[in-house]
Amino acid sequence: MRIGALIGFLILVLAISGAQQKETPAPNKKPTPTQASPQQPAPKPAPKIGSLTAKGVGIKISHARGEGTLTIKGHGFVLVSDLQGEVIMQGFRELKQLPRGVTLETPMDKRVRIFHGKGILTIKGKFDTIRAALDEAEIDFRGGASFEITGVGSGKLDGQKDLTLNPGAAFTIAVPVPPEWTLPPSISEAKPIPKGGTPQPKAPEQTPPAEKR
Repeated sequence: MRIGALIGFLILVLAISGAQQKETPAPNKKPTPTQASPQQPAPKPAPKIGSLTAKGVGIKISHARGEGTLTIKGHGFVLVSDLQGEVIMQGFRELKQLPRGVTLETPMDKRVRIFHGKGILTIKGKFDTIRAALDEAEIDFRGGASFEITGVGSGKLDGQKDLTLNPGAAFTIAVPVPPEWTLPPSISEAKPIPKGGTPQPKAPEQTPPAEKR
């Protein structure tokens, strides 16, 4: 009897405690604040695309650096250094052994590539240096780069600005034309001489004498 009564008492206690747990309201859970997503940096503006075309004889590219597509149609040698892209050859071939038995050792042979021939050579991608010596050639570039070029011929920059190649000295061409390309006239620029006369020196300004007290 006592065992049965004890068991019944335990069952009653469990039932009461369970009922109290159901009646006890659950604590208010504060909503966890949502973490703000970190602000992503604004995308960089796409680089401006310019163009350079030139045609002539004895054309030499002493240095070119940039990114884009350069098409050379002509006859001569072309050197490309640190190219991140591809080269398409039509009539040109890549030289593995240079004149006088000179060979490019590893890893230089992977960085520097030399082409020779007569036809069309297209270079696409980003390049650190391009040098060329061409008997006669047509050059077409689309992208952004700087060129140092000489020769006898002419061309256009961004399809608008006329260029005249100089055979004696290389000059730098920026593609596309930067805003600072046209410089303001110098402040010390000489004034034109009037017709029928000679420029007269400007008299110094005289300050009035101080008044005597």
